[in-house]
Amino acid sequence: MRTHAAPLSSMFALLALGALSAVCGAAGGCAQVLGYGDLSARESDASTLDALTDTATADVADASDGTPDADADADSGPAVPPERPAGLPQQASGTGKTLTFAVKRLYLGTQTHLGESSSTAWREWGFDLDGRCTDLNASKQGIGTCLRVGTSTSDVLVDGDRCRDNNFGSQIMGLVTTFNTNVETTTTASILKGSGTIGVVITDVDDGADDGFAPGMIYSLDSMGTAMPAWDGTDVRKVADTSVKNLDLSQPLVGFPKGYIRGNVWVSGEGDAFNLPFGLGGTALVLPLQAGRLAIPLDATHTQSPEPALIVGAIPLVDLEAAMKPVAASAGLCPGNSLYDGLIAKMLTFPDLVIGAPNLQDTTKTCDGLSVGLGFELKPIQPLTQVVATTASPSKCP
Repeated sequence: MRTHAAPLSSMFALLALGALSAVCGAAGGCAQVLGYGDLSARESDASTLDALTDTATADVADASDGTPDADADADSGPAVPPERPAGLPQQASGTGKTLTFAVKRLYLGTQTHLGESSSTAWREWGFDLDGRCTDLNASKQGIGTCLRVGTSTSDVLVDGDRCRDNNFGSQIMGLVTTFNTNVETTTTASILKGSGTIGVVITDVDDGADDGFAPGMIYSLDSMGTAMPAWDGTDVRKVADTSVKNLDLSQPLVGFPKGYIRGNVWVSGEGDAFNLPFGLGGTALVLPLQAGRLAIPLDATHTQSPEPALIVGAIPLVDLEAAMKPVAASAGLCPGNSLYDGLIAKMLTFPDLVIGAPNLQDTTKTCDGLSVGLGFELKPIQPLTQVVATTASPSKCP
């Protein structure tokens, strides 16, 4: 059995330092310390991420009144995943192939798809989850969106480029980088050296740009120990037992039976509730996502993923502390500790969506869900055949 390294535990400790600053003084002073100033909207740049999006049926919310803007340009409209192809069978063809990938790099919101560090990099990760485009004025005035948590900052509801909802990147990672600008770089470096990561398997993939039936699943991949991955398709990875039932690869805890391919982009479905594992060891971060979706670009031969993929969804506020608690424990931060309690209090001011509402939005309710938009780079690996037992890092909390 192997215990993994846990780079995200250090990220949690950095978050705690930010929380302490947030509760240490006057609101205005703390806002300056934490770097929360008014955000100004900027015109989105064309990028390779546009290949993941379909804007033809999306609405752009007019920030003045929260209603759809009839003059919205589809080419620069909201970023949403391609819709399911119509008229194609939604059952196994019997001739499709299986694709097996490992995540080589995570984009947490501090770096652009070009690998450049930027305080606004979060703006290009994620999708428009709520059908609204929320600018700074709409966030301040509560126009066309849920009600901000009372202690939140006025910019907490601001969307990214093309209306992308990503408060994980803008708020949580924004807080982290106030104290450590290299957290995303060090996390990626660990994965490149063979630490635990995320595995994605897509089955029954047929030829052609569209496929109405291509189920998928997610696994936590075990660390490779002292071995270095080649990232050339020859790597053999083992599945952590924490991501399957009964040590059985055919029983993944996270599966997408309604996956499809549209325009050579695999989409996990129309939105599912699932726990997204960060396969970084026994203290791995697990994000409990509602309305979660994956979108993975494929090449014409369906053997490679040539561009960054996306994972999106919303974390219910009631689940946020439980999701972070194991990572906090690995860093020695426990409930009752002033740093821990301050961190949780700060994080509870970050929601921007409404869990369970149509399109995750309801103007009559207080926001109770945190939007997530993560990017990831995938590389082919050998088919998964083995499950191994893993052990969690010992908790430092009583």
